Amino acid sequence: MISSYVGENKLFAQQYLAGELELEFNPQGTLASASAPEAPSIPAFYTKTGVGTLNRRRQGSEGIRREKYIMERVLFADLAIVHAW
Repeated sequence: MISSYVGENKLFAQQYLAGELELEFNPQGTLASASAPEAPSIPAFYTKTGVGTLNRRRQGSEGIRREKYIMERVLFADLAIVHAW
């Protein structure tokens, strides 16, 4: 599961802790950009969000104009659930 927030769902936590569910957290804006309707024409994009954090260090970063960026690949999901007010 790729998510920006999972709330306090006890079943979800139980499945994750039992190893039945894989989880990847992404910042809300990154997740929205990666799943945008026009995403199929753009295979990846660069973002400064998360540079240097423990969660993003495994991805590495690239220097562009003396700034650090993380390359994020777009998502090609079979299913997306959005809950909003």
